Amino acid sequence: WDGGSIAFWFELFHPRKHVAIDLKQRQDSPYFERYVESRGLRENIRTYWSVDQADRAAVSGICAREFDGPLDLVIDDASHLYGPTKASFETLFPLLRPGGLYVIEDWAWGHWADYQRPDHPWANEIPLTQLVIELIECIGGPAAPIRRLTVSHGFVVAERAWHSRAKLGDFKLDNYISRRPATSPA
Repeated sequence: WDGGSIAFWFELFHPRKHVAIDLKQRQDSPYFERYVESRGLRENIRTYWSVDQADRAAVSGICAREFDGPLDLVIDDASHLYGPTKASFETLFPLLRPGGLYVIEDWAWGHWADYQRPDHPWANEIPLTQLVIELIECIGGPAAPIRRLTVSHGFVVAERAWHSRAKLGDFKLDNYISRRPATSPA
């Protein structure tokens, strides 16, 4: 919000490069600009406004421009909606280095009382619980691209397995999920 989370994560981890995208059509706030300038971080921190996290081409293009190697960490604190979050995961997860982490924030909103009201704007949205279930299903397969999955109250963390980027190919989570065929009751 207003660049606060970008500054927080940068101060916590001190990465060489920190890139943030946001769907809102705006620009960096004067407060955030002062933060970046006063610390000489213009080359370390980049913000991209008016970018839909589900726009795979835009997100991939930003990564290609900003990073010259694999990513170490992705924190998805964006839409909190199933479709866009899954699209981001499928775009960015393969770009992580083996052992890199992908964090999905606020996955449990579908279980929070305020979000369950019929008049809530997300009343008809698929909760992120569905994506967490798919990540669990994915980790159960023999060629799982996820090495470890940690589910906590406020976030879920997927650690990338040691597969090569080439082996992951055009990454689709559904390609790593194998379910038993439905059986009819006897």
